[in-house]
Parts: sequence; C-alpha cells; structure tokens
Amino acid sequence: MADAPAPAPAPAPAMPKKGMNPILKWVLIGCGTIVLLSILAVASCTYFVYSKAKQAKAELAENGINIDTSHGLRGMATSATTTAVMGMEPVVLLALPKEEHSSAEKAFKDLSAKGGELTDADMKDLGDAMDTFNRMNHDYQEIHHTPLNPEAARAFVQSIQLIADRH
Repeated sequence: MADAPAPAPAPAPAMPKKGMNPILKWVLIGCGTIVLLSILAVASCTYFVYSKAKQAKAELAENGINIDTSHGLRGMATSATTTAVMGMEPVVLLALPKEEHSSAEKAFKDLSAKGGELTDADMKDLGDAMDTFNRMNHDYQEIHHTPLNPEAARAFVQSIQLIADRH
C-alpha cells in the first residue's frame, strides 16, 4: 500500500475557561463595600466634628472668647487654660473687698493680653495657681463655713499678675 497520509492528530481537549471563583468574587465585593462604607463613615464623622467645632468657636467668639487654633493643640490648650482662668474672675472679685477689685481686674486683663505669649511653664504655673485657689477655698469653707477665702483670691491674683509680668 502506498503511503497513506497520516491521520490528522486529534484536537486537544478544550481547556476549561479560567474565571474567578464566584465565592471569591462575592467576598471581594463585600470587602470593597465595607471599605467604601468605612471611608464614607470616617469622612462624615470628620465633617460633623469640624462643623461643630467651627460652630462652637463662632459662638465663643460672639461671647468675647477667642480660641487660638493657629498653633495647633498647644495654642488650643493655652487658650483653654487662659479662658478657665478668666472664668474665675467673678468668683475672685466676689471674694475680695471692693477696694481690691481694680488691681484684680488689671491682673486678669494683663493675663488675657499675654495669652498668646504664654509658655508651657506659664500654663503649669496657672494650673498650680488654680489648684491652690480651689484647695484654699475648700479648706476655708470647712473651717469658716463660707465658700470664698479672700487670702486665696489675693494669692491667685498675685500669681496671675506675676505670670503676666513675665512677658
């Protein structure tokens, strides 16, 4: 017999189409959705806190209280401490005799004017002065059954005047 043509090779079996596992696909979609929702939640919370802080700062400014945010957290802490001290002025004036009010008001005014220049040491000293004032008043109240100690008020005024005079 003559050379017969060789039979054509059988076609290779078709490779199965490689696709993504459907379970993996749904897991990735779920994870992506969670990540997207988390990003939206963080953005929403950030905007909410920012808008409330801006609103609070505006309300405080309307009442004559300015919070320094230009120096970050340090500036805000300085402003908060100075504001706390300034908030004590009516109590201090109430404890002092009327003839001492002008010197006390001057000390508070001087401290307020120096607010942006106060150092960390000044902040510590202001905190110590407030603590001493409160402790002296507490002790005085237990002995004399009246809430305000004029000596504590004088010491506090002297402390804040010394701090203001440093600058």
